[in-house]
Amino acid sequence: MIQRPLLLVTALFLAACSTHSNGTESDAGSDLPSIDTGVFLDSGPTDLGDHPGDSGAESDAGLNCEGRSLGESWPHDDGCNTCTCTEDGIMCTRIHCPGDGCGDHAPGDIWEAGDGCNTCTCTEEGRVQCTAMQCPDHCGGRALGERWDHEDGCNTCSCTEEGIICTRRGCPSPGEAFTRCHISRECTVTKNTCCAVCGVPELENLQGVNISRVQDLDAHLCIGNEGCPECPTADIPGHYFATCRDSHCEARDVYDPEETLDRCHVDEDCVLTANTCCRPCGQTPGDNNTTAVGRASEATLRQLLCEAHDCEICDDPQPEPTLEAYCNENQRCRTRPVGR
Repeated sequence: MIQRPLLLVTALFLAACSTHSNGTESDAGSDLPSIDTGVFLDSGPTDLGDHPGDSGAESDAGLNCEGRSLGESWPHDDGCNTCTCTEDGIMCTRIHCPGDGCGDHAPGDIWEAGDGCNTCTCTEEGRVQCTAMQCPDHCGGRALGERWDHEDGCNTCSCTEEGIICTRRGCPSPGEAFTRCHISRECTVTKNTCCAVCGVPELENLQGVNISRVQDLDAHLCIGNEGCPECPTADIPGHYFATCRDSHCEARDVYDPEETLDRCHVDEDCVLTANTCCRPCGQTPGDNNTTAVGRASEATLRQLLCEAHDCEICDDPQPEPTLEAYCNENQRCRTRPVGR
């Protein structure tokens, strides 16, 4: 008796539920809220993690990157390398940095010290360590690689592992070192021996020399000289002059028979002229600074003596000459005292 009323109630409840679920629209008068399908509902813990919202991705908190994130990169303390946080920990590039204690050498490099027997090494700490063996002296106290001028004045020597090696160029004779020139104005005539020539010098007793090296040449010629003989001497006559030929000063003679500078027919064909490019200011034309030359050849002589006419202008008036030019019986211009 008790089961029949219970069965009846259950049947009525199922019928009511069936009627509501078969409707196509909800009751307009229903007070139940509609469901928003755009809202995700928290379904509680899932198998993706132990906590709500846990994505299940591997955490980098356990990586040995000193608190940096996986994939993060940063400059190394050396200023030129880069480090990155990887799954295996911190990985850094190992390029050699310039400007450290080893210069251009990287840690582990070995090179020659430069003395021929010792070597140097760049340590892992970036410091240079060299051996300190006593090296054999092959060059008389000079360092390996050192260069210096040879005593001959034109060759050079260097210290090598095999010893001293010198160039073997042919050097000019000692006298040639005093005759170097670029233009004739740099040249003058002087004696070619330590002692002055007894009597009047001839061309064979003379040589051209650079004006700036006259005293040097004289000292060179007198090395080991024990004294000069006592005899009458004379100044170098003015018809000798010097020109620059092939970069060397050369003594020449206006009166040389093979020259044509002194040719004449009558006295009027001859003139006096200085035997240097520029007239020495304050000096009176005389036997040692003046020569006679053919009037037609004066320009030729001046061209031999002067490559450029930039002489100093003398403030003093030209002194009266003590000589005059004339044409001798051999039709050669010569000088003689005025009025003779």
